[in-house]
Amino acid sequence: THNPVVGIHRLREPQAKPDGKSPEIIQRVFAAFEMRVRAQNRGWKTLARLRVIALTGMRHSQVMRLEPDHVYVNHDPPYVMVADPGKDGEPHTKPLTPDGVAAFRLFAAVEAWGEFSQSAVYKSWKLACGDADVPFFNPYKLRHSYATALRAQGMDLADVQELMGHKSAKTTQRYAMVAPKKLAAAARLLHDAWHPSVDRGAKTGTE
Repeated sequence: THNPVVGIHRLREPQAKPDGKSPEIIQRVFAAFEMRVRAQNRGWKTLARLRVIALTGMRHSQVMRLEPDHVYVNHDPPYVMVADPGKDGEPHTKPLTPDGVAAFRLFAAVEAWGEFSQSAVYKSWKLACGDADVPFFNPYKLRHSYATALRAQGMDLADVQELMGHKSAKTTQRYAMVAPKKLAAAARLLHDAWHPSVDRGAKTGTE
């Protein structure tokens, strides 16, 4: 019998675009998450793990393989070493913000090291989204949100690639269009190039 699709190559699926959530949305969910944990006095390890993921962009599998000697919260500057980058990644370090340091201090205090159930993380995050009145999104999106926030603040793709541990720049290219502050800065530079004397006069009070 004749097969009409013989010889037709399957089209390559387009690469998924990053679906990062804003820091404001993520903070709302975490506030609800912590309120639930404090009320029930359980779930501290899950809370700590998710905070680390959100503030470092680490994969769940990378967090599972963390060891105490990978984390340097008292170093100047503080950082975490991702020694086991997983698929298509490179070993790398991530500098920590004060919030990141606090997340790791909680992580160590509740002894959140080792493997954990991703389904339990998923369930807890879903409950927190409901409590925060935020449409549910997969907690893995916290990694995308980390990279998206870096780009939105104007960080170069090469630096985002390093912080994400991407082996290929093509992987990081997904975040190329998420840099409004960088584009605004470029527009200001263009303006300065066209009106250098006007700008200098405005700054000095002369023409």
